[in-house]
Amino acid sequence: MTLEVGKDGSGKEEETVAAENNEARNTESAITIEGENGILKEPEDYAGDFALEIPEVSAIIDLTEQQPWWSRKRWSSSCLPFLFFESEKEEFQKMKRTGDFGKLRSREDISDTDADRHLDMALRNVRAMDDDRGGRLCGATREYLYMLIASLALYTLDIWTDALMAIDHLFRQRIAYGIFTISFMVAPAIVSILQGIFWSFYYEEKINWRTLILNRDRIFKRLVESIEYASKSRKDYSTIAYNYELFDKQRRVEKYKESNLDDWNSGIKMLCKELSAKKELETIRPRCNASLLQSAPQALLQLIYCFINYPENGYERILIALCVSSSIVNLAWAIHKTHFELHYQEGWANDMESKGYMEFYGILFTKCIRILCLSKAIIIMKNLFSVVWLGYFILLFVTLCYFTTRARIYQHIFNDSSFIPWPLYRMFTLNVEVGLWKLDSIDHFLYFAETLVLVISI
Repeated sequence: MTLEVGKDGSGKEEETVAAENNEARNTESAITIEGENGILKEPEDYAGDFALEIPEVSAIIDLTEQQPWWSRKRWSSSCLPFLFFESEKEEFQKMKRTGDFGKLRSREDISDTDADRHLDMALRNVRAMDDDRGGRLCGATREYLYMLIASLALYTLDIWTDALMAIDHLFRQRIAYGIFTISFMVAPAIVSILQGIFWSFYYEEKINWRTLILNRDRIFKRLVESIEYASKSRKDYSTIAYNYELFDKQRRVEKYKESNLDDWNSGIKMLCKELSAKKELETIRPRCNASLLQSAPQALLQLIYCFINYPENGYERILIALCVSSSIVNLAWAIHKTHFELHYQEGWANDMESKGYMEFYGILFTKCIRILCLSKAIIIMKNLFSVVWLGYFILLFVTLCYFTTRARIYQHIFNDSSFIPWPLYRMFTLNVEVGLWKLDSIDHFLYFAETLVLVISI
């Protein structure tokens, strides 16, 4: 359906159209077409004389219906609430309740939420494309989707094996090991809360207790959402692409500008892929903090127990092997994805490449050797290890932060509010934002020298 704007004629029909247009210009906000589920703003709001086709709003509203996780419709191509701004979804729900199809909210009604900001950025990227440069107008690759599923499975396995290990220790009357295992499981939440309180007072901001306490739940939820969006980016949207394109024009009606994009079927796929990457990015830093405070010390603790009291029970051996391996792999993956975050490019594929996997394997190998050697050193040196490491680290910390050419960089790393303080994880890894192969400071050289000394001495 089209609405002709600014036409003059001599016949009766043309006079009627002109009268209706004049009446519409005097309306307070927007035009409502009687008997149609369509929405248009005032014709004078448009730039120039043209005809703007009205989308089928009933079909658009169906796309915004949120479904529960277990619903099959949630994972179908007809459930896309994440492609609409919060104000739009609220307006559609109001329209559905009242049956009154009023005017669309304008671009300025976008809320200050992460979801709205991410959608706005993704829409800008899609609208600007006039061709498929670099193969960007496509859904997520099958490998990327499998990688997200494996990432979620690894994260869940790490948590469950730690919980089972704690139960096993307590059940077998190994109280000290059980308490330490539980302590490492809750350490990320405790440090996150304390760090959040400190930075809230430092910047004089209001403390968001829900965000601090539910940090782990946020990681799991965002990973599931990332998988959902990636899977939907591989579906076909030819039946709804046209309506969504018309609806997107409505969003920009006050400053109307034709989009360069011709194929909105591919455009919707790219939107889903971009938003999938955004959801994954939201999990990277919290997950890295959790792995440094839980996975790394957990693997070290269980290896120490295994070397001191090698279990004869087959179930216990399997459980310890799963706990240690899942912890180390999760640690290596979290550090690797931190590098992915640093090199993320808006509007590009951002899929895993062979060099990315090679870096992950290098990190995994290094962390395996490091944690294995540390566990043996602690068993051999016992309490003396704590004294030697503490003295060495204090000397290292003072030297790097005050007496090297990169002192200001290390001070910034120590004060970075998005990561846990550097001293809490230096035993296991370097600054997590620095790639494995980048040897450009004293600390990098010393880290690999420490590992080499541990290997030779043990």
